[in-house]
Amino acid sequence: MTLAWTYLIAAGLFEIGWPIGLKWAQEPNRIIIGVVAAVVSMTISGVLLYLAQKEIPLGTSYAVWTGIGAAGTFLVGVWFFGDPSSIGRWLGAALIIGGVITLKLHTKSAAIPPRSAASRDAAASDRSTAALISPARRSGRGGHADCRNRRGRDPGPG
Repeated sequence: MTLAWTYLIAAGLFEIGWPIGLKWAQEPNRIIIGVVAAVVSMTISGVLLYLAQKEIPLGTSYAVWTGIGAAGTFLVGVWFFGDPSSIGRWLGAALIIGGVITLKLHTKSAAIPPRSAASRDAAASDRSTAALISPARRSGRGGHADCRNRRGRDPGPG
C-alpha cells in the first residue's frame, strides 16, 4: 500500500468525525466541542484527501473516501448512538465496504502529472481567442468578416 492510500484511508476515518461532531453539537452541553470536532475533522479529512489525490484518480479517491465515511458513520451510529440496526442496513454497509475494497484492488496508484505551464498557457490562449470572435462569425452567419449581402452575393468594391 502506498502513502497515498494511507492518506486516503486516514481521510476516510476523519470523514467519520464530522457527523459525530455535529451529533454532539445537538446536545446543549456539547455545542462548542461538537462544532470544533466537526470543523477539525473536516479540515484534516480534506487535507488528507488532497494529498491522496496526487496519486489516486479522482473518482476512486472520492468514492473510497465517502465509502469509508458512510460505512464508518453507520457503524459508530449503531454502536454508540443507538441508531436503528436491521439486516438491510447492515447489508447496505457491507456493500459499501465491498465497493471500497473492489476500488482499492482495481486501481493502480500512479502519479497524476500536473498540467505543464505551456499546456495551461495554450488552453488560456485558446479561450481568450475564442472570446474575441463574434458570436455571428462563430456561427457562420454575418459578422464583419463575412462581406456577403443577404442574397449570398459579394457586393463588390465600395
